[in-house]
Amino acid sequence: MQVLSTDEGFLGPRHVQVGQLRRLAGRLLPHVGGDYTPDFLAALFHAAVVHLRDELRRCDPGRPVIMDSYYYKFLAKCRLAGAQESPLFAWWRSYPQPHRVIELDVPLATAWERCGRGAGLNALEFYGASPVRPAFEDYQSDLRRLMREEVRHLPLRRLPAIGDPSVTAHRIQEALADVRA
Repeated sequence: MQVLSTDEGFLGPRHVQVGQLRRLAGRLLPHVGGDYTPDFLAALFHAAVVHLRDELRRCDPGRPVIMDSYYYKFLAKCRLAGAQESPLFAWWRSYPQPHRVIELDVPLATAWERCGRGAGLNALEFYGASPVRPAFEDYQSDLRRLMREEVRHLPLRRLPAIGDPSVTAHRIQEALADVRA
């Protein structure tokens, strides 16, 4: 199994700059609409999206790939920040499509607890100036809706993420086995 993500825990030492760009985008988000436009935010995200596409091209075609959100989450976050349709988004949508999407459907209450009731959030995960629960839940609901909209043309399997994380991990392994079969 090959895993691709822009999360720093999955980036190798040659790609630390991708994580730095993500952090920069998170610090700029509160200023989108003032000092920075939504298009500027999309331009920063573009580097991460191209990184994922490039890494996908380097993968062994004979081995399954798990990719964390691909461009779908970046596109949804750009749209939530106010970016309008642009040639950049059309370009992202032209990238190779996954054969299947597995959505880990985490209840908002669970996600809120996992992020330390807002303490572990960045500005790209809630509306407004502070990470309060309603701002988090509204943003996450909108993000989920837009991501589902982006993958509506792909085979989608939703997995509920409830209870013990080891049970959820087992369900994911079963879904991946189904993909391979």
